Amino acid sequence: MPTEPELWHIRCASRLLEGSERTPTELNPLHYLLINGTELLALCCWWWCVRNQGGALRLLGLQLLLTNVVEILALHPALLPVLVPMYNIYLLFDLVLMSWMLARFHPPLRPWAIGTSALLAVLWALETAWFGISAWFNILFLLTSALAICAMSSVALWHLSQVERAPLQRSPLFWLLLGTVLYFGGIAPVFSSYNYLAKHGDIMSGQLYWIVRVLCAVRYLSVAWACIQWRRESNTAALA
Repeated sequence: MPTEPELWHIRCASRLLEGSERTPTELNPLHYLLINGTELLALCCWWWCVRNQGGALRLLGLQLLLTNVVEILALHPALLPVLVPMYNIYLLFDLVLMSWMLARFHPPLRPWAIGTSALLAVLWALETAWFGISAWFNILFLLTSALAICAMSSVALWHLSQVERAPLQRSPLFWLLLGTVLYFGGIAPVFSSYNYLAKHGDIMSGQLYWIVRVLCAVRYLSVAWACIQWRRESNTAALA
């Protein structure tokens, strides 16, 4: 039988994953629109617009595919017992894919991407070994990886603002990086206080997760718009 601290970790993790104590089938329909709907839209836009382009955009497609698969599996009630380990493994792969994608977009970030991914992979392994992969959501890894991705995205965004001659809003990379900065920069303060609120049964823990849902929608709508912009650029170049 799980001990009381382990049961609390499981309760916190399930609240963290779903934003409430309800099962996936009982979630507000707006949850599906903000998370699953925008993620699927981003994947469709990637497939329609830039699937034939390699490099960083191929990594983007892989990240979108992985995210959609994980979120769709998370909706199945039979998979509730494995949600925590599934998300913990997903977080590690998401970090690696995002780091390498940013390094491909902005090559000077490559040493930082390699070093950051290696260090955070060690942190993930230590946190998983200490708490177990099934009973504890890797919140420390989530926070540190979010801050790392936000920092690298901010550097790439700053560099883009210095070298881009056209208005930034016309750059597809601007929208991709902006959504990344807003999402990973925004979830860090939310998740840093979430376990405390969930432990005390505070109703704010459920309400707080709506911030994550909105940030998720902003992120993937930005990705979708960036893919559409890349398609427009390709069409313009083909006509020139």
